[in-house]
Amino acid sequence: MDRPLRIGIVGCGRILPAHLHGYKALLDSGVTGFEIVALCARKQGDVDRFLRPGGPAPRPPLTENSNDPLNAPHLYLTDLFPATEARGWTDSHAMIEAGGLDVVDVTATVSAHHPVALHALSKSMHVMVQKPIARTVLEAREMVHAADTAERALGVMENVHFDPTVMMERWLVESGRLGAVQMVMGAYLGTHQWSPSRVVADTPWRHRKEAAGGGISIDLGVHFFQHLRRVCGPISRVSGVVRTIEPVRYLRTGDGTEEVKADVDDAMFCHVEFEGGGVASISASWAGHGPPTSLPGGMVIYGGNGSLHGGVVHLDGEAPTPLGEYFARHATEDERQAVFPLGLRDSFALVYLDYLRAIETGRKPSYDGLEGLMDLALSFAVIESSERHAAVTSAEAVELQ
Repeated sequence: MDRPLRIGIVGCGRILPAHLHGYKALLDSGVTGFEIVALCARKQGDVDRFLRPGGPAPRPPLTENSNDPLNAPHLYLTDLFPATEARGWTDSHAMIEAGGLDVVDVTATVSAHHPVALHALSKSMHVMVQKPIARTVLEAREMVHAADTAERALGVMENVHFDPTVMMERWLVESGRLGAVQMVMGAYLGTHQWSPSRVVADTPWRHRKEAAGGGISIDLGVHFFQHLRRVCGPISRVSGVVRTIEPVRYLRTGDGTEEVKADVDDAMFCHVEFEGGGVASISASWAGHGPPTSLPGGMVIYGGNGSLHGGVVHLDGEAPTPLGEYFARHATEDERQAVFPLGLRDSFALVYLDYLRAIETGRKPSYDGLEGLMDLALSFAVIESSERHAAVTSAEAVELQ
């Protein structure tokens, strides 16, 4: 293509700055061949907040956690493309019908992913959607089929897939140094900000099935299952229990406190079996009175030759070594380039880099719609298992409605 790919973004919520920083990191690394020419949201003020300075004030930080993508510093499109006159829209259907776009990037609420993606694909546009891919496994299957039919790239912004730490964990397992995966554990019960009953991320849709498809088992479940599959390999079956610990949540507003009735889970406990024979236990909740509980350093992985615990590699007969240091010491140059292409460490930028290269070369993105479908299916398998009181296989999960 002799001109830049023209991208239109649908959605101007709290996650948009993280996406814009990802695009900016590519530009700063010398990656060209794309430009954002359109921005769409239901409210004109939300569009104006990001087009250029002078609109509504940037949203204040959501929490004090600087590592949370929802807290990414504000950016304007003019910070990325000062010479591009991007157009603002309040109707995604009209934006797509107007044509002139090569890619539609959907950062909006989950309920928008399926209809916007199908419309864009029907117009031969490539599509990227924020995770999870859709509200239901059926919607995800329809999106994958539409992309295959249109022969267009369907990507999912699952930044765990290219997270540098996850990639180094994958390298540690694939290299054989850790040995065959035997046991994995992750626990994330309660939060400093949202427990026991505050609306998570101040976004009520996360607690509504019609908008989100599910609760924490879906919103964070897709991250957990991608992490497990990326590092430890294919999953054979899942069993679990979900609960709605707090059926009423509370949103703090300038006018007081608003009640939000939750009809999805805010706690999940699941057991995972890998095709290679290993097992995992993952627990997570947005509820819980008192302080949160988690494993320091994230997931713990035990292999036949040692373990990865708190970001430190413990191999039999060797001194404990931080994962980053161990990787730098033992990885080949090609392996280092695979984890940090162009020296990038922003996981959003790494997803976009792979996606844009996929479009350029005519291949599918590394994390495509089918990958997004699998992680969503496994997340729903936890809910299904809770209802059935029985394990759900991966083959059964991808056929869920």
